[in-house]
Amino acid sequence: SPAAAYNCELPGFDVVKRTVCRNKELKRLDTAERNLLHTTSAKLGVTSIGVMRADRDKFIKDRKACRTDIRCLDAVYNAQVRLYGEIAAACEKPAGDQTECTQATIAKHREALHQSR
Repeated sequence: SPAAAYNCELPGFDVVKRTVCRNKELKRLDTAERNLLHTTSAKLGVTSIGVMRADRDKFIKDRKACRTDIRCLDAVYNAQVRLYGEIAAACEKPAGDQTECTQATIAKHREALHQSR
């Protein structure tokens, strides 16, 4: 299959990207996260997209902190996928309300994550 032939040892792939690449479920979650980022962003205005991108930087830091810990990576990816679902479900509104909704949804999500650790 094309997925099996995918080169996980590409130069520039750090330890996290290689770990994700070598694990079928993590690779699926990585694709889902990117796809949901794009589909959710497509429903939002520019300011809300900026808010989401800033939060994604936190996701990338959290993902990087997991290094090769598959359970950690799985949890970080699943949380981000859930967040995009929450934003998509709640925040398709007029621009001003949308940005507020996106910020509030992210804040609530991050607080819940913090309490669950």
